[in-house]
Amino acid sequence: SALPWHTGFAEGVLPALANTGKEGNILVLIQLNGGNDGLNTVIPNNSYHILQKVRANILPPENRLLCLNNDLSLHPNLEGLRIMFEEQQLCIVQNVGYLNQNRSHFRSLDIWNAASPAEKF
Repeated sequence: SALPWHTGFAEGVLPALANTGKEGNILVLIQLNGGNDGLNTVIPNNSYHILQKVRANILPPENRLLCLNNDLSLHPNLEGLRIMFEEQQLCIVQNVGYLNQNRSHFRSLDIWNAASPAEKF
């Protein structure tokens, strides 16, 4: 059987990352590998009906989503992130990418992981 969706985060890990006791800003990047993606994590409220048509087998029911604001909701298993968002300890940055994308999943991972320009091999 499949592992629970939230297996990668032990209870309390994300809030602990936000409460380091240090001054200044802290950047934590969460890279999703596997069967999950951004549209199944941070769900645009105004596009739910479109996503339902093309992702009916993986999209959580609309009444279970964790609403953040008028625009966005989170997957139901991300209650910890919702709490952090409400406490202004979490910011969601969408549509992050690089110039001249070639739509290759594998090449995109190489570029992202190496922090190199897209034209560099």
